[in-house]
Amino acid sequence: MRRTIPIWPVLLAVLLALAAPASAQTAPNPGCTAAFDPPNVGFLKDSTRYTATKIIRFYSITNMGLWITCPTVLPVDSTAYNAALATIAALRDTITALRTASPPPPTPVDSIPPPSAGLYPNRPASFTTVLTDYGFTAAAYPTGSSPYYDVPNFDGSGWGVVGNSVGTMTRVADATAPVSPSSVLQWKYAKGSGTPTSSAGFGNLYLPCRVGTANLYIAVSVWHDPNFEFNLVANKMIYLDPGTPGYIVLQSRMNSPFLTVTTANPDANWYPNAYIPTASDLQGHWARLEYVIQRGNPGVIKGWIDGKLFLTYTGFVAPPNSSCEISLNSTWGGGNGPTTRDSYRRMDHILVATTP
Repeated sequence: MRRTIPIWPVLLAVLLALAAPASAQTAPNPGCTAAFDPPNVGFLKDSTRYTATKIIRFYSITNMGLWITCPTVLPVDSTAYNAALATIAALRDTITALRTASPPPPTPVDSIPPPSAGLYPNRPASFTTVLTDYGFTAAAYPTGSSPYYDVPNFDGSGWGVVGNSVGTMTRVADATAPVSPSSVLQWKYAKGSGTPTSSAGFGNLYLPCRVGTANLYIAVSVWHDPNFEFNLVANKMIYLDPGTPGYIVLQSRMNSPFLTVTTANPDANWYPNAYIPTASDLQGHWARLEYVIQRGNPGVIKGWIDGKLFLTYTGFVAPPNSSCEISLNSTWGGGNGPTTRDSYRRMDHILVATTP
């Protein structure tokens, strides 16, 4: 008769081993090993594999994975498998704590020059051509009866307005704004609004830029009210370079992680893989955001919040687009229905620069 070994002692041993100091991560317990995957693996992954001779657990939350392999004989049946799945939440918490305490060594990804100082501490020295340095100084933002009412270059700044049909995008004063307190751009997401997958009615600002622009540095301050309702699927914020060969979207939240980047070429969501932002980094106070995007082979995306690097990704091919536009995108949607309460997002002064 085949001897069955209970699965719970094995899983408990793995959990206890993961909670050990980071120095023990190469050998969590006798007979088990753990190792980080290389960075930049792309999508969120979460899986457990059982064979007749071993348990293998792979978990990734920040584009870096952790393999846990235990060469232990396990029963291969649905009861044992379902029991193991019940431990996923605990494994998630423990592995996340381990990764925070001892992240993988950084991988050199580009040759961006040293940053400059002042309001833009992570602006590369070579990004000297300013595409816009805009303080949202318009006295009013145009509205119209059509949901997609479009007014290009309405105030002489180069920025246009589209979709502000009911005036939910307005200029307000905010004494706490860090750069231009008298002129802050505000969006109101009223209770019951929020048409999924559509920005109609909320209002977007857009700026045409030099065709073929390959490199962008973006700096802007963003505020969400303390009770801001993030959509559980997609919360667009800045939309870059629509057209061929694909867009790049800087999102305030995508799925569960905050400050994600979505690309069309490749079609992927890139989650924070350095500092991991939370809702408290964005709600109830101003957050200073900086991004560097370099198209090419390899393409590079970097992001900072309040000076802390939260995202570094390289390794994809992203040639310059045949068209170029920067949109402050107010879309709230992703299939979760309308908003359940009033929410407000604000932006204060945006600088966009590129290389000559």
